[in-house]
Amino acid sequence: MSEQIHVVRRKRDIAVVVCFIPLLSSYIYSLVRNSTLEIPLLLYVLSVCCYMYVIGLFGYKLFLILRYSFRYYPLRFVELELLPGSFRLGSCSVKTSEIEAIRIDGYWNSTIGVKLKGRKQIPLHLRMKYQNTLQEDEIMKELRTWSEIHQIPIQYKRIFY
Repeated sequence: MSEQIHVVRRKRDIAVVVCFIPLLSSYIYSLVRNSTLEIPLLLYVLSVCCYMYVIGLFGYKLFLILRYSFRYYPLRFVELELLPGSFRLGSCSVKTSEIEAIRIDGYWNSTIGVKLKGRKQIPLHLRMKYQNTLQEDEIMKELRTWSEIHQIPIQYKRIFY
C-alpha cells in the first residue's frame, strides 16, 4: 500500500443552508400568524412549544453548518493521506482504533464519510468528495485495501446531517 497524498475537497453544504433558511422563516411566520388567532390557551401553548422546538432545531443545524463552513473552508481542496495507523484529511488526523466504519453515500458524485466510534452521525469535517472520476477509482482501490488491512468495514449507507 502506497502512502500517497490525494487532493480531495470537503463536502459543500450550500443546498442545505438554502433549504433551511426558508423553512426557518416559514415556521417563524406561522408562529407570528397564529398569535393573532383566537384559539384555546392550551392549544396555543402546545403549538408555540412545537414551533419553538422546530425553530430551535433548524436554527441549531443551520448554526452547525455555517460554523463548519467558516472553520474548515469546504470550497478549498484538502489532502487525504491513508497512513498505516491513521487517516488524515487536511489538518484532522484520526487513528484507526477510533474509526467504526467508512460510509459511502451515492453512486455518481459520491460522498465518503468516516464514522467514529461512539458517534451517531459523521462529523462534517470528516466528509469528502472526489476531484474527478479518474481520482475516484484510484482512491477507492487504495481505501478498500487500507480498510481491509485495518479491518474497518465499508458501508454503503446514507450520510445524514
